[in-house]
Amino acid sequence: MNSKSFARKLEALAKRLDSELALLISRPNERNIHDIRTTIRRTQALYDLLPKKLRRENRVSGFLATTRGLFKSTSKIRDIDIVEMKVREFAATPELEEFLQSQGAKRTHLIRSTTRSARSLKTRSVPSFTAGQIADPKLEKRMKKVTKKLEFQLEDRFKVMQDNPSIAHLHHFRKTCKMLRYTLEIDSILNKKMIATLEGLQKTLGVILDNYTTIGSVSGFSKEDIVKLLIAKLESENETAYGDLVLFSKKQYGASIDIQALRRAIAQSMQ
Repeated sequence: MNSKSFARKLEALAKRLDSELALLISRPNERNIHDIRTTIRRTQALYDLLPKKLRRENRVSGFLATTRGLFKSTSKIRDIDIVEMKVREFAATPELEEFLQSQGAKRTHLIRSTTRSARSLKTRSVPSFTAGQIADPKLEKRMKKVTKKLEFQLEDRFKVMQDNPSIAHLHHFRKTCKMLRYTLEIDSILNKKMIATLEGLQKTLGVILDNYTTIGSVSGFSKEDIVKLLIAKLESENETAYGDLVLFSKKQYGASIDIQALRRAIAQSMQ
């Protein structure tokens, strides 16, 4: 990837971000919450490839700090959206509808803060740079450095998850997986195989984490039989995802994860 291509990506990103912020402010639904979070992550990945001098400009650091603020404000909303989706896919009963109504009230309250953060970000100018400001050799060098750093970080996260299984470490592993994937996709022609592997891993980890988010939420609300059936379904889905995770770990790192230890750690954290 050369500097001209990179500058075009920055320009396209600015337009995409502006469009998605407008949609989020007018309709803060599940799709728009999801899309803005993905775009913010991709924004962070793209700006992280800038040369150090440009990355440290106040307009860049201030802009990225505002994007992080918006991302953080959407985190609990995203969890609520995931839980609602999982519950509605399962069944519609008076007990579950009561639960969803309580979740909806929480979401409405949280949306106010998110809307304020989105408006704040929309008033900022997205930092842009010309191709002349970004030397090709520096861009290539930075791309290699960031990619290697994330690859090492992903392996380190895996080792931590092996030694000390927990939801938190599973989450950090997935977060690093996403950032590596988004970085590689900036120059996707050269990285198609690895991107596909990371996308599959991201989905597997997403199933596990989303299901446990849902289990933790519904189990704290009710012990009705319908809730127990929902939890059983989600735990069954996780068994399949665990199998996929073990296959990835053996293929990628030549080692496995103690799924039983991970189950126990997660069960303890949810008590």
